[in-house]
Order: sequence, then structure tokens, then C-alpha cells
Amino acid sequence: MNLKASMIETRQDNLDSTVTGLVRIVGRLDKKIDDYQHENRQAIAELKEGVSGLETDVSVLKDDVSGLKSDVSGLKTDVSALKEDVSALKEDVSALKEDVAGLKQDNTEIKGMLKILLSR
Repeated sequence: MNLKASMIETRQDNLDSTVTGLVRIVGRLDKKIDDYQHENRQAIAELKEGVSGLETDVSVLKDDVSGLKSDVSGLKTDVSALKEDVSALKEDVSALKEDVAGLKQDNTEIKGMLKILLSR
């Protein structure tokens, strides 16, 4: 029986040693889990800050786009008005060309009359 008791004690020592080792391993794993949880919380907080900043940027960009759309609309109106002005100016230029052509003709006729008058 001494042999059996010795074997039982050896087994008990081995079990104690194994349990002690497992407790140490579990303790290290718990610490690593705590460390990872802390790191994850920090990373999540940083990501939330980043997302908040991006949301602000998106809002500003939307406002900028809205303003640009309004500016483009105003520019379209201005371009339409300028097209109308150009069209009116073309008509005025055409009328002026006709007037100049008429004046040239009148001038030619007056010169002819003057020649006739001067030749007498």
C-alpha cells in the first residue's frame, strides 16, 4: 500500500502542478484579454472621433455643393441675359452698318452734286 499511496501522492503533486500551471496560464490570458479590451476601447474611441470629424466634413461639403449649385444657377441666368444682350447688339450693329452704307451712298451723291455745281 505504500506504493499505492506514493503513486497517489505523485499523481496529486502532478495534478497540483498542472492546476498551478493552468491557473498561471489563465491569469496571463485574463491579463491579455484585459489589455486587448483596453486597446479595443481606445481604438473604438479614436474611430468614433474620426467618424464624427468625417460627418462634420460631409455636412460642410454638402453646404458647399448647395452653394455652388446656387452659384451655377445664377451664372446660367447671367449667361442667358448676356446672350440676349449680344443678340440685341448684333441687331444694333446690323442697323448701324445699314446706316453707314446709306451715309456712304449719300456722300457719293453729294460729291457728285458738288462736282456738277463746281463744274458750272
